[in-house]
Amino acid sequence: MKSNVRISKLTFAIALVLCFGALGLFVSHWHARQAEIRELAVKESILRGELEQLSAWGKWTIDYVKISRALDYLSKGRLSEDQREMLTEQLWQISRSYVTDPLLILAVVAQESRGNPNARGRKQSGAYSGALGLMQIKLETAKKMGEP
Repeated sequence: MKSNVRISKLTFAIALVLCFGALGLFVSHWHARQAEIRELAVKESILRGELEQLSAWGKWTIDYVKISRALDYLSKGRLSEDQREMLTEQLWQISRSYVTDPLLILAVVAQESRGNPNARGRKQSGAYSGALGLMQIKLETAKKMGEP
């Protein structure tokens, strides 16, 4: 069976205008959404940067607390609160400057002086070796390392 459907020119023109109108609405809506998407992408980038900064601060804070607690444990009460805070700050700065785990630095302190800031190194003979302090550094070495 053959079907003959005829559409008048007016009906066709109206359908064509409606299709183009719908297409125009879609394109204008799409453009408006693109501007919103670009704005959200900028906000996302800013938030990612802030998240990275907060993450770094969180790690630094954890490292600081680790150092403070480890110093407290190692010193067995031989450090005053002020001394412990000063050492914590210095070790924290050193670990950040040299990108070194602060607990590695404290492991050296534990091995060399057992956390005693007044430790003096001795040779096997019992004579003083000249090494001083938490990391048992000799004065000559400290002077050379401190030269510009």
